Amino acid sequence: MVHTSRSLLDTDLCIGKGNQPWQTKRILALEHQVEVTAKLDPNKKLGRLKPPLADGAMGLKKLGKNKPDREQQHFMNKSKTFKVVTDNPALKNAPILENKVEDRKRRSSESVSSGNKKKSVAVDPKTPLTAEEALPNIKAPVAEEERSQSPTPTSASERHKTGRRSAEKKPESNNSSTCIASDCPKDPNLDEDFMIQCDECDEWFHGMCAFITEKQSNAYVWWFCTECIAKGQKPQKKPRTNNHRHDYYEPRPSKKPTQCGTERFFEELSTKNLAPIVDVLIRKPGREIDLDYMHNNGFTKPILIDDRAGLDLIIPERPFTYDDVVKTIGENTQVLAIDVTTQEDGVPLTLKSYLRYMMQPPEEREVTLNIISLEFSKTELSKLVQPPRVVKELSWVDRFFENEDILPEASYDRPDVQKYCLMSAKDSYTDFHIDFGGTSVWYHIFKGKKTFFFIEPTPENLALYKSWMEDETHQSERFLGDETTCHRLDLVEGQTILMPSGWIHAVFTPEDSLVFGGNFLHDLAVPNQLAIMDMEDQLQTPDRYRFPHFYTVCWFALSEMVGQLEDCFEQAKEPPAWLTQNIVPLYVRLKAWIEADGDLEKQKLRKAEIPDTLAEGKEILKKMDNFVKRLAKIKSVADAGKCTV
Repeated sequence: MVHTSRSLLDTDLCIGKGNQPWQTKRILALEHQVEVTAKLDPNKKLGRLKPPLADGAMGLKKLGKNKPDREQQHFMNKSKTFKVVTDNPALKNAPILENKVEDRKRRSSESVSSGNKKKSVAVDPKTPLTAEEALPNIKAPVAEEERSQSPTPTSASERHKTGRRSAEKKPESNNSSTCIASDCPKDPNLDEDFMIQCDECDEWFHGMCAFITEKQSNAYVWWFCTECIAKGQKPQKKPRTNNHRHDYYEPRPSKKPTQCGTERFFEELSTKNLAPIVDVLIRKPGREIDLDYMHNNGFTKPILIDDRAGLDLIIPERPFTYDDVVKTIGENTQVLAIDVTTQEDGVPLTLKSYLRYMMQPPEEREVTLNIISLEFSKTELSKLVQPPRVVKELSWVDRFFENEDILPEASYDRPDVQKYCLMSAKDSYTDFHIDFGGTSVWYHIFKGKKTFFFIEPTPENLALYKSWMEDETHQSERFLGDETTCHRLDLVEGQTILMPSGWIHAVFTPEDSLVFGGNFLHDLAVPNQLAIMDMEDQLQTPDRYRFPHFYTVCWFALSEMVGQLEDCFEQAKEPPAWLTQNIVPLYVRLKAWIEADGDLEKQKLRKAEIPDTLAEGKEILKKMDNFVKRLAKIKSVADAGKCTV
């Protein structure tokens, strides 16, 4: 795969790897009718050829078979041959160059002036020359209409080797062996496809090591690494055309609405007149929130806890900083961050890199990065953090997997979603969402502040949310809180919130924050949890954003609930309302799920997800079949299967 740019004379050509150890690649430039082919050893350092090429991607199609006959000229060196085929007279008599493949950095007599990088190079005769140096008099023809226009700055990524590499653009060798960042993890399995090259020292860096994403690289005319910046180089960006679009260089931006995460978005967010939170919020001290309270009062509204005494929430002793998080989890742990400005998720970082980023003053950060998916149940940090006692007593995973002996051949394992460490830079923003699988949430502000925007999960609001999720084109331009009743809640250090199943919410971070939280399924919200699961199916939500082994956990829950119901009948006691309202929809769903509409292949796959201790669920379903008639006589069952809000 060949990557070139729109720049005419000051352009590097990167020839990427092919399917074979040796591969010939071709690129054609329509304006100059220049064909460049290259044959190279992928194990060698990639060389650079600087011919006067325009954007060559179009040439391959348009020249086609009608290419004129051309003179041939060869550029040769030890490991690769460049062949320039042209009808341009200026190229016809170009000399043949034979050079070694060496590091092509020439720094003697360099000068930088007026923001543009210009080099005066004292060339060593042993140093390989570029085509530009060998053919100094070749100039690209300029269209008549372009002569009167001043040149538009091209991005660093457009100038050389595309300034970046995606998965198709990786060199044959590992990226981690070419990145020279001091804290690069050097991991051959590093899931990092994007790299960028410094315009001064020509060294390469992983995007994660340089705190820059592929989209952000397009903003640079000149990009320099931190070492070169320390020596006096100043990165140059293209002037922005707007402050309200994810693409700061989008054409005609004034006619387009504001997108979330941008500067103007935050300005508008601070002025929104939202509904009072007191209408939907329960405020209680920690000692009053226990399992009996939940069973008797339900869990349908957010619960704010100012005083965690009696909540039995365990958190690290202060002082406990971002540095301590990194030490207890592991500095080379790879995480995925969200680039808030572009709302691009899946930006790979190591914790060591993120720590270095967070140590910078907020005003010096060029990007806002938000980490919200760092689950730490299997790390040393897990010993220092425990959810509130009521959460552990409600949570299906905590109850059913604590002593579960999972066989190695089982198709499921323990879903680790109970403990998350959220590290958010100032001005982080997560747009409206519902937590996966309709899970409820515990959330403690250890450091900093958070602002929640809550939308109650009524049937109307859930339908609105679903349509908003399906509107991929304009989703980022619609603040969902403008289209229905939305409540704002400001949280500060030391506060804890318990959020019920299905609540639609967005989160803003006014200052750097550190939060501990987690997700849990439980007995009191089965209809909501199933409804959100169905919505995720309809929206084709990727697996990475869903509750792992959802139905396996549901089978454990049904088994326990059937046992509780059986005890009530044996003792001639009426089952509690929370039990009858949740066991029926769970039984109906799992019975239909295992039958799979008669699809034998699906039945086989689904039976493998049922816990081994439940013998394919047959005994549980048989018991429930017998209990259904008795449950039908109980008044509280009439509302079973409906959302609890």
